[in-house]
Amino acid sequence: MNLFKSVVISALLTFALVACDDTDAPADIKTVRLGVADQPSSALVHIALARGFFKEVGLNIQATHYPSGKLVLLNGFVTGQVDYFTTADVPFVDFCFKDASIV
Repeated sequence: MNLFKSVVISALLTFALVACDDTDAPADIKTVRLGVADQPSSALVHIALARGFFKEVGLNIQATHYPSGKLVLLNGFVTGQVDYFTTADVPFVDFCFKDASIV
C-alpha cells in the first residue's frame, strides 16, 4: 500500500512539473494603453513594467506617465488617451460623483 501511494504521488509530481513548463510564450500579444501615476501607490505597476511581467502574460503595455492619479484620470482616461489607469480611491470616487458615466 505504501508503494502504491509513493508511485501515485511521484506520478502526480512528475505530471505537475512537466505541465508547468514556463517556456510557453503567449500566442497573441494584446496592446493596452495604460496611464500610470508616478506616485508610491503605483509602485507595483512600475516594477511590473520594468521587469517585463506584462509581456510574459501576453500584454504589450504602452505606458503614459502622469504626476498623479487625478491627472491620469482627467487628462488620460476621460480624454480617451489611455484604456486603463492607476489612481487612488479618492480621486476616482470624487470623479464618479461628478460624472457617473465612468462607472
